[in-house]
Amino acid sequence: TKGHVKLTQAALVENFEDSPGIVRSVKPELVLGFTVGSIALSEVQPEGKKRMTGAAWANGARIAVGERLTP
Repeated sequence: TKGHVKLTQAALVENFEDSPGIVRSVKPELVLGFTVGSIALSEVQPEGKKRMTGAAWANGARIAVGERLTP
């Protein structure tokens, strides 16, 4: 499990479409694909930690392209 993460800054991007929650990119930014478009997670706050970039969190949590993030 990756733990709870608060999204503090995100943006809608159009480069990927996929099943909801599928990791489409981790560098240079963390991007999750959805049925229509995708979301770039620019800044997140893992539970009990300070805010960080989505890419830094993905790297530390060892999140890989193709993995599904679930609520």
